[in-house]
Amino acid sequence: MSKITIARIFELSEAMATKSGKELANFLEFTAQLAEQALRALRNGLTFDDNFDAQVTTVEVKHNIPTILATNKTPRGVLVIRQYSIDNALDSFQWYFDNDGNTTVKATFVGSPTDAITLQVVVLF
Repeated sequence: MSKITIARIFELSEAMATKSGKELANFLEFTAQLAEQALRALRNGLTFDDNFDAQVTTVEVKHNIPTILATNKTPRGVLVIRQYSIDNALDSFQWYFDNDGNTTVKATFVGSPTDAITLQVVVLF
């Protein structure tokens, strides 16, 4: 996995000293602020809660049984990010809207466990 790196930082004062810089001062200031905020966010680490329209939540699911997922908006995707079971590996995961429009998830696990297993999911809006 490659990381985003910035080899050279834009020096606003040098650009503002030019004739073009003076004519484009508002644009250059806006662009510099946007770049600075983006770099700060990338250096500090992006999080779902702070930087994306998403909800991180946990859900208890049973093997191959549909479970309604409580969401405050209509999702565009649901991703499993963690499973709280070392005995039964996650075999498949799907999400869909049921006939009543509820966001529903269904998972199957290796070994077909009878107990509920906790999953942590990211709901993307």
